[in-house]
Amino acid sequence: AKYNALSQKGDRDIYKGLTFWSPNINIFRDPRWGRVHETYGEDPYLTTQLGLSYIRGLQGQGEYLKAAACAKHFPGDGMDYRDQHITTTVNSLEMADWYATFGKVYREMIAAGVDSIMAGHIALPAYKQEKSARFDMPLPATLNRALITDLLKGELGFEGVVVTDALGMGGFAGWYDTREIAEIEAFKAGCDMMLLCS
Repeated sequence: AKYNALSQKGDRDIYKGLTFWSPNINIFRDPRWGRVHETYGEDPYLTTQLGLSYIRGLQGQGEYLKAAACAKHFPGDGMDYRDQHITTTVNSLEMADWYATFGKVYREMIAAGVDSIMAGHIALPAYKQEKSARFDMPLPATLNRALITDLLKGELGFEGVVVTDALGMGGFAGWYDTREIAEIEAFKAGCDMMLLCS
């Protein structure tokens, strides 16, 4: 009803469509991050169980997909409170810790058949080899082939749709000369869908 009413007025602005990107399976570790209320908390087990229930309830378990769930934000937000468009490394999170927490949660979501995963604004320390042309910093997940293609689609075996974050391309335009180039780079990194409300 909301979509139809706003569409009749030609209003297709942010948050006025049919898409609701959930579940948010971030495991928060620093309350200064500010988006704690969107998550299930700091417990990976609780996050996994609630995320799985959400996916089953939304997508159904029949022959046809009822709606597509979207687990976010890969590889994980909530552990670093700094501006994640700029400070894209999470130095406090070692890869072994990532595999035991965030990585384990994502493996469970993928095994349950989540249809979509949203790429986040951060890059893990092990993926610093993916440098931007403009900054001596690792590329955030949306633009990082090592994270999206190699880790998410390769090692973790995700076969669904990878979507950029809502503010991803607007924030990442500064990494390249234009937003259009940033969008092309996101597709080259392995993203399949652009969330164009930024």
